[in-house]
Parts: sequence; C-alpha cells; structure tokens
Amino acid sequence: MPRFYQDSPLLYRWLEGWLYGCTIVGKRPFGSGVAELMDWENSAIDFPRGSNAVEFLESLLADQDFLQQNSLRNHCECLLRHDWRYRLRDLLAIASLPFPARLDAEIQALQQKGDRLLEECRIPIYF
Repeated sequence: MPRFYQDSPLLYRWLEGWLYGCTIVGKRPFGSGVAELMDWENSAIDFPRGSNAVEFLESLLADQDFLQQNSLRNHCECLLRHDWRYRLRDLLAIASLPFPARLDAEIQALQQKGDRLLEECRIPIYF
C-alpha cells in the first residue's frame, strides 16, 4: 500500500519552504483540506509538462522582482497562517484552558509582522 493512498497531504517541507521564502514549483498537494491552507496566489507554481520546461524555469529564474516579492509573500502567509502557536491556541480553546499572556502577545506580534510585510508585497499572478 502506498504511503498516502490516493491522497496528497500538505507536508512540513511546504511550510518550511514558505517560511524561508521559497518559491515552490511543482505539483500542488490535493488532499482533503489542503486547498484552503495554500489559497494565496503563487503559493505553488505548476511545473509544465513537455518540451517547454527548461524555458519555463529560465523565465522564472530571470524574473528576480517576482521571485523577491513571492518570497516575501510566502513568508508572510506562513507567519499569518501556519505558525505552531496558532495550533497551540486552538488546542487550549478546545480544552477550555486559558491562554498564557505570552502566547497571546506572541500571536499578536506575528500577526502585526505578517500584516506589515504583506502590505509591502503586491505581486501579480505569474503565468
């Protein structure tokens, strides 16, 4: 039986890539709930099949403005959506436990940083 039978989950490597500002090129995961976890523009860029793959990569690598802005966008989206502190907050809420003040302050700081950086990166749809 394959590891992810008829499913393609969002794995840590995607989150780590976005956090570090990578532009991810390849096949998007398609597992349950994945679409809303990566629903911003250019969270992943589909890699074309066929003879124009080299031209595609050369064109993408030549567009330094796009890569720089997409790097910032992916980093911001990861800060705003995928930090473990959000999951910890949600677990505490489910268990009806109080939020530590420090956790609340860190989440607010993450959101402010992400929002501020996101304002700086207005990027077009690439292909």
